[in-house]
Amino acid sequence: SMSESSQSSAKNAIFDLIAGSFGGMAGKVVEFPLDTMKVKLQTQIPGQYKGPWDCAKQIVKSHGVLGFYRGLSSPLVGAMAENAILFAVYGQAKSYLAKKID
Repeated sequence: SMSESSQSSAKNAIFDLIAGSFGGMAGKVVEFPLDTMKVKLQTQIPGQYKGPWDCAKQIVKSHGVLGFYRGLSSPLVGAMAENAILFAVYGQAKSYLAKKID
C-alpha cells in the first residue's frame, strides 16, 4: 500500500490538475471574445470595421453573442491542459522543495 505521504501527494497532484483545468477554462472563456475581435480587426478588409465597438456589433449582428466564441473548443482544451500541467508541476515542485528545506 502507498504511504500516507505519497497518498497525500497524489491527492494534491489530482487537485492541482483539476484546479488548473478550471483555471485554464475560466481564463480562456474571458479572453477569447477579445482575441476574436483582435483577429477580426487585424485581418479586416480596409474599412470593414470602424473600430472595436463596430466590430463587436457586427459579430453580434451576424452570429449572435456566441459568435465571439466560434472556434473556442480547441484553444479551450489546450488552455485546460496547459494550466493543469503547470499547476501540478508547480505543486509537486513546491512540495519537493519544502521537504528538502525541512
